[in-house]
Amino acid sequence: MRFTRFGCIALGVTGLLLFGYLFHRGVYVGSITMLNTASGLVVYEKYCHYFSLSGLHDVRVNAGLTADDAASVYCPPLEN
Repeated sequence: MRFTRFGCIALGVTGLLLFGYLFHRGVYVGSITMLNTASGLVVYEKYCHYFSLSGLHDVRVNAGLTADDAASVYCPPLEN
């Protein structure tokens, strides 16, 4: 299948726009569950890591009373 010159340019511009949009929003790269005892209570917190054009961002999603509660919380694929 051959693309015309206009088709190649349109496909390239579309790809660049999609790449820019994804990295502007932040792409999910992983998460970590941490124990927090600062308030005197044992609370587990989940941090989702997102990579964007301005660097790595950590977003606290939810706190749980057990490690299983915090681990079961869903991290969205794009940072809100």
